Amino acid sequence: MSSGPSSHELPVATLVDNMYRIVRLIGRGGMGAVYEAEDIRLGRSVALKVLRGDLAVQLQADERFMQEARILAQIRSPFVCTVYSVGATEKEATYIAMEYIDGGSLGDLLDRERWLPLRRTLRIAQRVCEALIEAHDLGIIHRDLKPDNILLTRLGSIDDYVKVVDLGLAKHIASVGSSNNPRLTQSRLVLGTPAYMSPEQATGADVGPSSDLYSLGVILYEMITGYLPVDGDSPQDFLRAHQLQAPVPLATRRPDLVFPPSVERLCQLVLSKDPADRPVDARELLHALNTIERSLPTEGESDEQFIGRDEKKATASRPRRDSYADTRFGGLLRDLDERLERAKGQVRLELVGLAASGRSQLYEAFDAYHRHMKARIEEPVVVRMRISDPNGRLPLSCLFDEVRRQAQLSDDDSPALGRRKLLGWTQGLMPERPGRASQVAHIAGMFLDIDFPDSPHLSHAQAVPEVARIAGGAALADVLRCLVGRGTLVLMIERVSHLTRSEHSFLRRLVRQLGATPVLVLAGWVGDSEDVPTGLSGLVSAGAVLSCPAIDGVNRPAQFATSTQQVVSALQQIGTPCWSGMLHAALGRVVDQDLEKLVHWRVLRPSLHSHFGGQDEYIWAEAPSSLQLQASADENLDLSAAFTWLSERVRERPRRWGMRLASLETTLGRLANAANYARIAADAMYRIGALSEAIDTFESARHLCADLQRAGQRDSAAYKLPIVVRDAVECLTASGDDLRLSERTYEAIEALRQVSGLDEQAWYELGAPLLASWAGAEIRLGRPNDVIAPLEQQIEAIRASQLPLAAQQLPGLRMSLGDALQMLNQTNRALEHWRVALDELPLEADFQIMADLAMRISTGFRALADGPKAVIFARKGLASARLARDLVRESEALRTLAVALRDVGELDDAEAQLGEALNALGRVDRPGLAAQVSVLLAQVLMQRGATDEADAALAKACRSFAALKDLLGLAEALRQRGQLQLNQGIYARALAFAQESNRQAVLAGEETLQIQALLLAARSCAASGDFPKSQEALESAFYLVPSQTHNTVRADCMVTLADLLEAEVLTSDRDIVSLLNEAIEIYERIDSLQEAAVLRRRVRAMQDSEGLPMGAG
Repeated sequence: MSSGPSSHELPVATLVDNMYRIVRLIGRGGMGAVYEAEDIRLGRSVALKVLRGDLAVQLQADERFMQEARILAQIRSPFVCTVYSVGATEKEATYIAMEYIDGGSLGDLLDRERWLPLRRTLRIAQRVCEALIEAHDLGIIHRDLKPDNILLTRLGSIDDYVKVVDLGLAKHIASVGSSNNPRLTQSRLVLGTPAYMSPEQATGADVGPSSDLYSLGVILYEMITGYLPVDGDSPQDFLRAHQLQAPVPLATRRPDLVFPPSVERLCQLVLSKDPADRPVDARELLHALNTIERSLPTEGESDEQFIGRDEKKATASRPRRDSYADTRFGGLLRDLDERLERAKGQVRLELVGLAASGRSQLYEAFDAYHRHMKARIEEPVVVRMRISDPNGRLPLSCLFDEVRRQAQLSDDDSPALGRRKLLGWTQGLMPERPGRASQVAHIAGMFLDIDFPDSPHLSHAQAVPEVARIAGGAALADVLRCLVGRGTLVLMIERVSHLTRSEHSFLRRLVRQLGATPVLVLAGWVGDSEDVPTGLSGLVSAGAVLSCPAIDGVNRPAQFATSTQQVVSALQQIGTPCWSGMLHAALGRVVDQDLEKLVHWRVLRPSLHSHFGGQDEYIWAEAPSSLQLQASADENLDLSAAFTWLSERVRERPRRWGMRLASLETTLGRLANAANYARIAADAMYRIGALSEAIDTFESARHLCADLQRAGQRDSAAYKLPIVVRDAVECLTASGDDLRLSERTYEAIEALRQVSGLDEQAWYELGAPLLASWAGAEIRLGRPNDVIAPLEQQIEAIRASQLPLAAQQLPGLRMSLGDALQMLNQTNRALEHWRVALDELPLEADFQIMADLAMRISTGFRALADGPKAVIFARKGLASARLARDLVRESEALRTLAVALRDVGELDDAEAQLGEALNALGRVDRPGLAAQVSVLLAQVLMQRGATDEADAALAKACRSFAALKDLLGLAEALRQRGQLQLNQGIYARALAFAQESNRQAVLAGEETLQIQALLLAARSCAASGDFPKSQEALESAFYLVPSQTHNTVRADCMVTLADLLEAEVLTSDRDIVSLLNEAIEIYERIDSLQEAAVLRRRVRAMQDSEGLPMGAG
């Protein structure tokens, strides 16, 4: 979703380089923006590709951008864009001026048409082959061939004239490994688009012309069938599928079409896993395409036997002619049918908004279209989601209502019955895939609060909430695909404005996972057609919003009968959804006739599928405030009986109904119980990946504790609050909100200390874990000094205690104490506490804390320059993380192991571990951690000499950090890019990156990174011969280092000064050896023994050459 125009965007009429006047913005891509511009000298239109403005300084000289211009300039094919010139804007952003193509991409065409006639497909593929022949003859491979990089235009009378674009990832294969171009080196780093990537490219191996032919084969297959030749839900899935999965036969993909055998043979040939089995070159592929085209009937003849649909099937899908007659919804139904046909025949997704002035109007429009769908000769699969107020339900669970309805689940089913129903239904839905059916049932059960104990399918999902949410989307997509088959899906979402943030992202991902399934999404809301709900803004255009027609009014009495008014009063206090049995319990009488009247008067509306077997379910047909209902106190209303009725039915599913029970308990004034239910609901939300909603609900539980205290129940509130906060710790930690975590845990600890008569058992059950969590947050906030004394006191108290529970808290407390000491550069003491903590773990200890401790110990040994031990403990951490089935910890353990391996020179193994970490992170939503791993991968690649790929990895990390607004990560990635350029002798770029890194560090308020960026700038200026600026940068760095401080940056400053003195760039009254000895002393004092050892070897070599004793100077 766009966030509006960038501040770096070129306004219309801007004159660029005194040659090109901006006409309009065409679009944005991964590297920059593309504009239509006018060449004022020659009066022609040009396409101006301008490097991304949000990273202008650090990316302005990116060689990949200039490489595209150089490659395009070499190719003379009429099927490749012509380059006119290169230059820079006034803001020094690099641009390429190239041929303007008046048309769209093949990707746009496939989005509209889904699949193309065979003759048209062959002609497009032939012209792409022509472009590849020219490129391959010059030794150039594209490496990112996909439909979006194939533009189609009209040239005279020729339609579908091809222009291949976007060679930003292209590579000149003649220069790979050449000593004249050391930046083009071999690596296992994967570049390209996974869905169209050849098997060899997916593994990061060297690629040749046959890789482009494979990518063209994927495109050819997609043009013919509307599907990709392999299956996948994520980039990682496609990488694996292209390596392992055979292409699905054309007839299997499209049984409704008939293909010549020669087409099937060619697709299988060009999609061979072994490059040697594919056509020899693009000329051979072009010859095969020409041969197939000549075998087709002439254009005047019918070629339906090859490419036509079954006409009966196409006709059968249309609605009956009289289906729009005599109904006020006729116009709306006709509009929706047109969009449905477009979804079936042209695009994969059609999103329509439906605005109504009231709930009843919206519901009746949905009912009318649902009935209309059932009246079609070929009925689409309709999935209807009723989204209720998010304050009384479990987020995401309502999206699984179709599963609940189809499997005939009731929330008052016993756990065993619920499991049998759900598993039986999924196995019947997927009879040929029993393993996946079982997995889908277990994952769906997480969202429907149906437990499958000891499930082998839920280990990762239960350990990492992001995995649960992603797995839930994949499971629901599988269900919908099985229900739809080769048909069309109509997804009707009532009250879309009630979707939570997690539900919006879930639905977006779900629709993407449906792949080539034609989908009509009908999203309804109460409000104006211009008032598009926030979650749909940017997705629904103004022309895609329809308005519900007016409905007949209802003659509702001005005053209800006494019995009916009692029902209304009960509903206003109990809320909806509500059930006849619940109202019976609250009022002590049968209420069926009153409910029928309220439904007739459009006060209530029956639900499609009741949550409880044998119970009619009702919701408000309009907002109660808009109904102007009379509120009256009813002495006969027994809310406690209503609560009992509901709680008895949901006692097996308190997580699903926790918020509703909390609301009723609050109404009853039972605040302690309400806080407990809210806590249970919040934890359930977190477990299924609804992180933001879980935090909000934990805050609601905390407020209930505060209300409990104000009500005079101080001890109850003081004991309940720590329980709530203890359960919220994991949620707040995952959100990264350490300030709130510190405040909440401190508040809970202080509340617990105020409990009168608090026993030791209760303290070690609640207080000690909260203390460890508070300390962890304080350490991450940069306040380690504040936590050492409290932690040491608590550890001493535990050692004096005889309680088994007390001893169980020691590892967590020692781990936090070690973290604080490590931050204060007391590595030996930190390592001692971590190792003792690991030894103190009980045999049945959590594998997660084992992994955390082992990774910390590895980091400590690295600081002490003990590489072998660092590797040993890193491997232990990885083994524990895998036993914990925690993908995030596994990724962190892989990163820790890679760093340890790098330090001992095992670079190939280190790169492999980092690649595995990136694959694991592809399954969870942690872009920040993935960017950090990319930075580390770049460091390893630099050490291996793969500078080109290292720069690409750092550029990707820069973009990720910038998108996340992570200034610290961005500053460090930029500094690394600058160091890479300095090592390569590209001093101007090194200085540019150093300056931008310094700017980002200043914005972030991080002086350490600022000093490191200034030191890089000093080295870059010195290398380029600008000695005054070098001295200025070094002085600025020293100025930022506090006096009498012994830390890493001070030692780094000493080393940089010594380097510049040795290079005779600067002069000083300090000699080089004394500076290096001072740096050694600092490194040893802060336990950075690896750096100290390197400097000691350097000093010894200098003294050996001069005949001086060690330590002289």
